[in-house]
Formats: sequence, C-alpha cells, structure tokens
Amino acid sequence: MSSYTGSRYAVAVNSGTAALQAALYALGIKSGDEVLLPSFTFVATANSVMSVGAKPVFVDVAP
Repeated sequence: MSSYTGSRYAVAVNSGTAALQAALYALGIKSGDEVLLPSFTFVATANSVMSVGAKPVFVDVAP
C-alpha cells in the first residue's frame, strides 16, 4: 500500500474504530488527556478515546 500511495509507511486496520484508536496513539493521546468530540457523533468515536485511557468531552458545534 505504501508503494501504491507513494508514502513511506502504511498501516492497515480492520475497522474505523481501530483507525481512530491508532490515530490517537500516533498523536500521543494518553491516560488523563481530554479529547473534544462533537456532541452528535457515533459511539465508536468516544469508545476510541476511552480505549487509550483519555476522557471524551462532548461539545456543541453551534455557537
């Protein structure tokens, strides 16, 4: 996949939830961190945050 896309690295995952979790790990999100999430979202978004030990904080997107 990396040669096809021309990137240096590639990671394959089995679901969108796993992709979100991998992105959180790549960003260095850890236990005790807070991650802002839109209040209207799918449960996997919050589950991914919780799986790395961080706290999901739901925010409204309207002013």
